[in-house]
Amino acid sequence: MKKYLVLFGIILLSSCGLVDFSRSDSISTNPSEYNQVLAEGEDIYVKFGFEPEHSSAQAAFEVQDSTGRVGGTFSWNKSVMTFHPQQNFSVSHRYMLKYAGQVLDTSGIERTYNIYIPFYFKSRAEASPTVTISPDAGSVIKGQDKVVFSFSRAMDSDLLIRSFSISPAIALRKIWNSACTQLTVIPEKAWKEYTVYNFTFSKEMCTSMGTPLSGKASWALYSASGAKIPFVSSVDTSHEGIEIKFSESMDRDKTGAAFSISPSIKGHTHWNSDSRLMFVPEGNWEYGVEYIVSVSASAQSAAGLFMQDDYETRFIPDVSNPKLLSIGGKDSDSFPITDYDYTQEIEIDVGTGLDPENIYTFSFTFDQNLLTAEEKEKVFSSISLRTLFPYGVSNPKTVYQFWNGDDLLHITYTGFVPGGCIYSLAIQGEKITVRTK
Repeated sequence: MKKYLVLFGIILLSSCGLVDFSRSDSISTNPSEYNQVLAEGEDIYVKFGFEPEHSSAQAAFEVQDSTGRVGGTFSWNKSVMTFHPQQNFSVSHRYMLKYAGQVLDTSGIERTYNIYIPFYFKSRAEASPTVTISPDAGSVIKGQDKVVFSFSRAMDSDLLIRSFSISPAIALRKIWNSACTQLTVIPEKAWKEYTVYNFTFSKEMCTSMGTPLSGKASWALYSASGAKIPFVSSVDTSHEGIEIKFSESMDRDKTGAAFSISPSIKGHTHWNSDSRLMFVPEGNWEYGVEYIVSVSASAQSAAGLFMQDDYETRFIPDVSNPKLLSIGGKDSDSFPITDYDYTQEIEIDVGTGLDPENIYTFSFTFDQNLLTAEEKEKVFSSISLRTLFPYGVSNPKTVYQFWNGDDLLHITYTGFVPGGCIYSLAIQGEKITVRTK
């Protein structure tokens, strides 16, 4: 029921002229474009898409310059309101058309506008500033060649920097001369090889007196030198270190400074050749850690070209599989065994079989230092001992284990049965037969 009452109310208001479904809020102005330059005798006006109430339409209108509001009168031709300044506009002077406020139409409907358009006026004889580029448009640039823009009149340097753009984007140094008539741009690194650069100044650019630029405001230059841009062609990682191979001969000092590894690890770098950088850690890689190898784009070739992009790769060192060098035991058992054969049988003397004499300690020497608890635990977990004969005899149990340094592990077992009991000692998947005396 309520929706029918609402609909009836809208129809009633519409019939009374209080709701206008056919009205248009649109207006158009001249000037209409940002920093438009008006020709001599060109009108300044506002055109309405409805019948405005004149006093409110005129109250929302204003033209300003640097000194304040510009005085003038209005004339009307149907829905077009034209502004006539009391004094002629100054040549090459910056003005602002402001149309802001509430405007009523003839039926009492209110509309709100907020329009700001800067513009200029010049006579047919007025000369706007021009700009030339060096090297000429279409020329080839390379390395850190500079590009110079020369203006016929002093420019607004801050405004010009904001209006300047280059595509594709590249970091540049921008240098003005003292007279603000010449802008020099230089790449912070180097122009990228085989790239077309487009240099553009927007319409916002103007002289220090506010006169906009006329004529050409966009140029293209091509970058090519014959030398090749360097890049990282491969990274080889091993237990010994990292070798980074570059596509070109490199500047050793600048490229070495561009290299980094994270997390940080002590080591030293050296060059195997002008294109191969080697990093060797002082100790072992840390077990289970992912390292990030980075070469920043500041790396430079011997020909003076920088890498286009930063390079990064990640790796986890293979330090979790140390190899067993020897097994040791009691001297009376002819231990230690070196260069052993996994197929051989070891005979050990565990005493009388009464606790605690039925114990035995093995020592295991590995080919690398194990620096972390995680590495050592992984090695310890790879060693196991179980009973093969006779059936039903319990497996020996670990009493304790300790490391002598970082490459020698001692494990003491209890529960051996003397007199020819056979056990299997498994180390990193390989098995050795152990027999008790």
